[in-house]
Amino acid sequence: GVRLAMMAPSLVDGRALSHPDVDRCWSAFEHHGISPVFHVADQPKVFEDGWYADRNELGVFKVDAALLYVPAALASTDLILNGVFERHPGLRLGIVELSAVWVPLFLMMLDGGSEFVRRLNGTPDTLSMKPSDYFRRQGGATFGDDPVGLNNRDVTGIDCLMWGNDYPHDEGTFPNSREVIERTFKDIPEDEKWKIVGGNAARVYRFPTN
Repeated sequence: GVRLAMMAPSLVDGRALSHPDVDRCWSAFEHHGISPVFHVADQPKVFEDGWYADRNELGVFKVDAALLYVPAALASTDLILNGVFERHPGLRLGIVELSAVWVPLFLMMLDGGSEFVRRLNGTPDTLSMKPSDYFRRQGGATFGDDPVGLNNRDVTGIDCLMWGNDYPHDEGTFPNSREVIERTFKDIPEDEKWKIVGGNAARVYRFPTN
């Protein structure tokens, strides 16, 4: 009955998540219908130690807080550009509690950056779809009270946005979630609202919708 498995968006023994040695992991996720999830956690840092000036006992740093989405964006880029999502089309990835405001820029840079390097090097395409389309097909990013991320859905696409109340955290919308939904989605078409508020999460996490 397990549907989700939290994992760190970081190197595995010094190897990228797309490394062939890790591919058995993605095969297992896909085979068993379990979705890996990137989430805020105490995990290996993606920045060099020299960037951290505000050291403290809790191990919580301003740099990490300001760039909270970067590890997930980096890991997703690796999985997409190096073919993991193409080799495992049944794999689903959830990105939780990192907002969605970063996703539109990420998808534009994912396509633009990879195409720029491909043309610069004169190399053929190695993927059958645009990189951003893999994220839309197989990924999902949650957000709460984030009108900026929602208002950029024409760039992001509808299918990879997942609203969440972040219960029981103080920074979440609970117990006023219904009010937040009504305010945030008042101008959103009902079919889009249904997907973002619940349908997309059901798809990514393989929950029934009836």
